[in-house]
Amino acid sequence: MRRLRGRTVAYFAFGAFCVLSAARDVLSETLFKDQAYSASPIFVLFVYSVTTQLVAGTVLLVTRPFQALPANISSTAQVIWLNGFTLAAFLFYFLAIDSPIGAAVNSFVDYGSGPVFTAVVGVLLAGERLDLTFAICAILSVSGIVVLGLPRVTITEFNLLWIGGLLLSLLSSLSSAFYRAYFKLLLTAGMTKSAVIFARLFGLTIVLGSVLLIKPHLFRPDLLINTCVLGLIGFTLPLFLTLTIIERVTIRSFAVLLFALPAITFLLSAILGYDRLFPSDAVAGALTLAGVTVHEHRTSDNE
Repeated sequence: MRRLRGRTVAYFAFGAFCVLSAARDVLSETLFKDQAYSASPIFVLFVYSVTTQLVAGTVLLVTRPFQALPANISSTAQVIWLNGFTLAAFLFYFLAIDSPIGAAVNSFVDYGSGPVFTAVVGVLLAGERLDLTFAICAILSVSGIVVLGLPRVTITEFNLLWIGGLLLSLLSSLSSAFYRAYFKLLLTAGMTKSAVIFARLFGLTIVLGSVLLIKPHLFRPDLLINTCVLGLIGFTLPLFLTLTIIERVTIRSFAVLLFALPAITFLLSAILGYDRLFPSDAVAGALTLAGVTVHEHRTSDNE
């Protein structure tokens, strides 16, 4: 019963994560609709990172004031790797969307490869195992993501630069898989969610803050409040929800839930008026639902 409750909490947390992801897109459209309010991604991500650290630090001070840092050498090394892979994921992400593949292709590459990489890294770092059930889930779900992307993605050119952008996108996805695995390892070692989040963003805050010191014109004080609000809703809360999910299920099961993220997010975005639905989305949703259902039905009782 305890395992069932934990898994149920993870499902609800994942649903809330999808809702916030869709809300972030709608709020971005509303808050930054005017071209005069366009901001550098460096500034936006810096504000997101600082806002999240302030929230996590406050929670930590109120609940566990002496658990801000890892308690042993092994966990310290994992925090360092966590910071490194976080920086790598964002660096490769920005390089990928700035390449010929663009943001749309990058998103769907991440949707399809991210869960697979996450599950594989779970095998490497956490000693989990993959089986035929996961393979069936992956095939069905990736097929659904491909169908979901067909009416939304247009490839205008295909050359070596495009292939390079694709590789950057895959490296971003792989880096994300590693930091998700380190989330699990640190939570298993006894660090709280707020401590993991607070420690995880040190590198990102320092690096982006240094860039803004070198290029102060990128800092937009007129957009500070809007960006903080968007960061709280679209970055801080989803990160807490992500760790809530990872805390309660295996890395493999978290990877399977990630397969459902694009279908649910696009559906919610359409309901909120940010996106539109296509007839093929019904097929995409059915494939994704089938894949996730097969996996959860066969494995949830064994975890």
